[in-house]
Amino acid sequence: YQRRVRGVQIVNREIHQHTLLDKMMVGSRLLLNRIRSGRVMELFSRYFTEHPRKSQSCAAASLWTLADVISQKRVEKAEKLDMARVARMALFGFAVAGPLFTWWYKLLDRKTAHLAQISKTRFILTKIFFDQCVFEPPALAFFFLITTIMEKRQVQPAIDKIKAEYLKTYAVDCTLWPGVQAINFSFISPVYHALVVNTVSVIWVTYLSYVRHKSLPVQPSKK
Repeated sequence: YQRRVRGVQIVNREIHQHTLLDKMMVGSRLLLNRIRSGRVMELFSRYFTEHPRKSQSCAAASLWTLADVISQKRVEKAEKLDMARVARMALFGFAVAGPLFTWWYKLLDRKTAHLAQISKTRFILTKIFFDQCVFEPPALAFFFLITTIMEKRQVQPAIDKIKAEYLKTYAVDCTLWPGVQAINFSFISPVYHALVVNTVSVIWVTYLSYVRHKSLPVQPSKK
């Protein structure tokens, strides 16, 4: 009799454990359904709308940090991360890239809004032109200037870096960003324009970080 009672108790315990497991599975499914239903995206969208500068700056810092880590570990094959370099790139993303992109895309949307009533194609092409030909050239030079000064504490190394790498880097820039911005301006809400740029910048900044931190060729000394 006692053996039967113990057997029943063991079976009941196993059933209870399975019930708890089932409850956990059901809870996980409910959580996933809530995420899929858009509740999380709704909160995300609200935060970016109500706090554009803070949200864009934090997003840019995270994405620029990720890009530099990828650059060091995957592209440059560094055995150990240069954390000071990661910190500089994160700071540039937070203090410069995030606020700058937010300001620029708001200005661009405001100045070109009237063109949307005339022609959507003209509206998009105008934004791409101003973004690629008016904003990007000085922004790229500014990146080389500021990040080099942050590291070297001198202006001349920044000037040397711009002379050596600027035109080649801008040429690569022109092969990537016009297509990205065509999609961005055509299908993405203006609230997320800067976020899209910073997200794609994970790829772009990985390349930028590599170019920025690779050593310049040694110039022969003049006799």
